[in-house]
Amino acid sequence: MEPSLLNLRRASIEHLRSTMAPKDLDLSDFMANLRAQHCAIEPRDAIFADLVHAQKMSLLSPQADDDKERKILFVVGGSDAGKSKMIKHAIATDPAFALRHDEYGRPVNPIVRIRAPNPCSLRNIGILLLEAVGYPIRSDAKETYVWPLVPGQLARRGVMFVVIEEAQRVMKLDDWYEQSKVWDTLINLVDNEHWPVRLILAGMPILEKLREAEEQIQNRSKIQKLMPIPATKYPIVSTWIKTIISEHAGLELRNLPVDDVSKRLIHASEGNTGAIFKLIMSSVELVMSLGDRKTVTTIDFAQAYHNATGCSIDTNIFEQSNWKNLPSGAAKTKNPKKDLQNVAGKARKAGDRPR
Repeated sequence: MEPSLLNLRRASIEHLRSTMAPKDLDLSDFMANLRAQHCAIEPRDAIFADLVHAQKMSLLSPQADDDKERKILFVVGGSDAGKSKMIKHAIATDPAFALRHDEYGRPVNPIVRIRAPNPCSLRNIGILLLEAVGYPIRSDAKETYVWPLVPGQLARRGVMFVVIEEAQRVMKLDDWYEQSKVWDTLINLVDNEHWPVRLILAGMPILEKLREAEEQIQNRSKIQKLMPIPATKYPIVSTWIKTIISEHAGLELRNLPVDDVSKRLIHASEGNTGAIFKLIMSSVELVMSLGDRKTVTTIDFAQAYHNATGCSIDTNIFEQSNWKNLPSGAAKTKNPKKDLQNVAGKARKAGDRPR
């Protein structure tokens, strides 16, 4: 976002905050801080760190043929699989990506992150990269003007890693030639003799098919797949519940059946990590919004699930003993009511707490 728009947005947010009650601002700030904290997801965090380390090693000897497959890293997973959060945390905690200053006091950021534009085109990707490194570029600049600038500007700004999220959008290009131009250009970036960069491309599972279809891309890349949490791994989710509620939020668990709630969370989300975290966070937010207690209960998870899905009491996974027979994955679907509409049950009135 350009500085003028960024300043305008900050001013608008400050005005909005000035019109709201202090308790609402306190809750908003508390939840923002809570969501910013990281829960380790093993072994995926360690695997990602190892793959990025391999990319760093390849930069130490960029001419070595045996390092070719380390030039591009694909991170694929479904919506809310945790791709962005994992990458963001890794960047924030790796000293190799820390902002530094050159001998003239100018900032040097070794890594830039962009989100593939929609609609996606080679021109639009180039403009975003130039904007990300702080190079002034007209939004209507032509592709033939934009891309000759990119390699040189990445080099002058000291950028060694480029992260492109939502990279599957390249596949939406109807023209095969245009799609090929994107990948050929990215290959040129990682193969650049004078200033090679390393790419991290994150996106939906369909991105894997594109990688497999492009031999040059496949030969230059590794892939990490972020899979759903299986039911047998519920102790991992139990650890997240304890960490978020007790350590991060400072609330109490007391008689919460953590393992049982973990199993229900996995069923409700079909193991989707993003949906699991959202339900835990929502349960915390419910307790904090009431302000009359400090203990998270199963009822809070039931309410959070209802708020997320619009389910009835009879189809609420956190309220029914036969929850294993209820539809799974409603917490991560775009239209959960459609998934639940054929299940008989009594609808809850809007705003009612399941007490």
